[in-house]
Amino acid sequence: MPSAKKLPLEIIQLARLIPGPLPPSYAIAQAILETGWFRSSLYSEGNNPFGMKSSISPEFSQYESGVMKLTPGPDSIEYSKHSSLERAFRKRDALLSRYMRNGLDTLESMMSTWCPDPGYLDKLKAIRSQERLERFDAPVKSPKDKVEEIPTLAWQRFLEAMLQIPRFGKVVQLALTFPKYVEDAERSGKDGPGKLEYVVERVYDRVDDALGIPWFLDSWVKQQLAPLVAFVVEKYNAYYGKDWGNSENTKFWG
Repeated sequence: MPSAKKLPLEIIQLARLIPGPLPPSYAIAQAILETGWFRSSLYSEGNNPFGMKSSISPEFSQYESGVMKLTPGPDSIEYSKHSSLERAFRKRDALLSRYMRNGLDTLESMMSTWCPDPGYLDKLKAIRSQERLERFDAPVKSPKDKVEEIPTLAWQRFLEAMLQIPRFGKVVQLALTFPKYVEDAERSGKDGPGKLEYVVERVYDRVDDALGIPWFLDSWVKQQLAPLVAFVVEKYNAYYGKDWGNSENTKFWG
């Protein structure tokens, strides 16, 4: 049985969207192991869920926003900080892809290079099995599987396609912050409809910042966003066993 500990939705989304050369389940397992279930300061303050060290190579340093030390002193290890979790996932992808180009093209060789601990891979496999993380590797096959499909493969492909459009690339990055708004709304203490409205408002504000939406399109854009956010919340409810109310009879505005 999976543990009762909470797995951040953004980690799941990014692992599905940017898995690197390994299945998404291993990216999630690595994040769990390296952060101690997302309790490390590297994760909370540096957006570094993989324990990655700072690099002087532009191939990898392009994804970094700074350096973070866990202990004082000139000889302490310099870990990389990132402006977002997405940048951390992209750096991990770049590192593992470099491994493959250098002939380290098996799971065993990649993970032994990533961490010198001889038990590192066994720990990842144990987490992957205990938490049933392999469910994030396969396409949707049945309604039961669909409940835990966050995001769906169709949504992944949509995001990847949108990234190719210059102006919408930024909006795609904003879309990846949906889980944060959902989690913030849960902490707000609002009722189901109130939480949905909170999420839609936050998403609208970010999209407005990116695109500069004219005031006379406000209502129309909010109507377009509402079903999308309701879908995200529905997945959140299903995965975590929450109940935010029926979005179909929720009026977001007016």
